[in-house]
Amino acid sequence: MDELSLKEIDIKKILIFIAIFFASLWIYSSVKNYFQNYFSRIEKKQEEIMNELKNVKAELNKPIQQNSQSDSTPLSLIQEVGKMKEDISKLKDEVANKDDVLGLLNSVPSLTPLLTPTKTESTGLRFVTISNSKWQTVDVFADKKSSSRIVGQALYNKMYPYTKREDGYYYIELSNNLYGWIHNQFVKEY
Repeated sequence: MDELSLKEIDIKKILIFIAIFFASLWIYSSVKNYFQNYFSRIEKKQEEIMNELKNVKAELNKPIQQNSQSDSTPLSLIQEVGKMKEDISKLKDEVANKDDVLGLLNSVPSLTPLLTPTKTESTGLRFVTISNSKWQTVDVFADKKSSSRIVGQALYNKMYPYTKREDGYYYIELSNNLYGWIHNQFVKEY
């Protein structure tokens, strides 16, 4: 009887082991399916986001259509409003009285484009802006001295990328292909 009972116990152990094995296999399969579905949803969402980013990039690269009633996308409207704000700011600067202190002018100079910079220091993409609201505009010079030719004016509350910083001056880009030097006492870095 002892041998029979030992065999029954061994068979029960084997059956329990088989049941645990199949339960483990079922759990593994369920978990695997869950994570495959989860990662598949993530990949689909990632693909949707990438397509949306491509559409936004394409929209950004489109030229602004002036006075277009059919183009009412928020992005192009924002771009048009930004251009209008720049134009208004330029007009205000032409009309406003300017201080004749520390290189500031009484009239708006002609914007004569300079050659683009040749070899520049590698400073990364950095910006400067006029540091104090009492200077609504600051002259930008052709050379690193205030007695040189004025090539334009920097506007308060506008960011200008710079490529060089030498002898107390920053070499900034006023607009496309228009570069010049601005004294560091008027600006702060970002």
